[in-house]
Amino acid sequence: MFMWKLIKDILPVALKLQRRGISENSKCPQCQNSMETISHLFLQCPIAAAVWSWVSTDVLQEAMVYRDITQWIHSWIDKSSLVSISSRHHLMNLAVFTTWFIWKSRCLKLFEGKTQSPQSIVHQIIKFCSLHNICIHNRTNNISHHNNHMNTTITRWQPPPTDWIKINFDVSYTVDSNYAGFFIVLRNHVGELLDAVASTGYVRDIDQAEAMALLMVLKWIQSKGISRVQVEGDNKAVIEAVQRNQVNHIRWEDQHLISESIGLYNNLQVQVRYVNRVCNGDADVVDKYARKNKCSYQWEVISQAVITPLLSKDVINMQR
Repeated sequence: MFMWKLIKDILPVALKLQRRGISENSKCPQCQNSMETISHLFLQCPIAAAVWSWVSTDVLQEAMVYRDITQWIHSWIDKSSLVSISSRHHLMNLAVFTTWFIWKSRCLKLFEGKTQSPQSIVHQIIKFCSLHNICIHNRTNNISHHNNHMNTTITRWQPPPTDWIKINFDVSYTVDSNYAGFFIVLRNHVGELLDAVASTGYVRDIDQAEAMALLMVLKWIQSKGISRVQVEGDNKAVIEAVQRNQVNHIRWEDQHLISESIGLYNNLQVQVRYVNRVCNGDADVVDKYARKNKCSYQWEVISQAVITPLLSKDVINMQR
């Protein structure tokens, strides 16, 4: 129904409502700078343009060739159009889901006053397609989409796509003292260390420590303003609770931690997945170091003798 209304140009955008005397304001609720037409909303608005640039610059360039969005949509079934037959199915999937989530974000801003970042919209598109096993990428798409739900057990560290970064995190816990060490390692697609953060603190038990760890990672990502991050941890219960937006299987004392993580997960452009402890070994070793040495600073305060050999091992494994 949504796409039918879009093709027929009958979506209730602001300019159309003003011309019908239903509303006095014709400005786009997202940018507040231009009149809201369907072409502006889905292509020309800075929010929409940013979403498209994250999703696929190729699709955006294709769309901008046409005078308005309805002409572009009609070109999908035109054999003489610029859209090749091989890329048409990909284009249609990508465009339908992208326009739908742009529309949802617009309505959320208009009716509830809630603003979503372009990264948040892109994240929703990726997650929706992952949930429904829908492929929205091909070789020209600049988002490398990986299913968050593990179908196979990963047994060694794997690099992220070229335009993504990866965080591995882990927890070390001492039962006698209730003292925990937290550590995250941030690396790029060639295994180079970008950052590492260690922290320590007292916790109730290991369950609370594991729930706190993922929340700390997501808060750190938010504070740094980074996006396109793959987050890997080896606590399956915590990871799956966040992936599925469900806290039922988490201890009630820790459900508020998972709920907060879910809120951040839904508003950051991150992928969260479970990995075997074998390929999360770097974080596992170094968080033990952090706990023993009571580290709470940037990774420079931690001896490179601890970190460098671990990273070298992963780089070697990548080349096999």
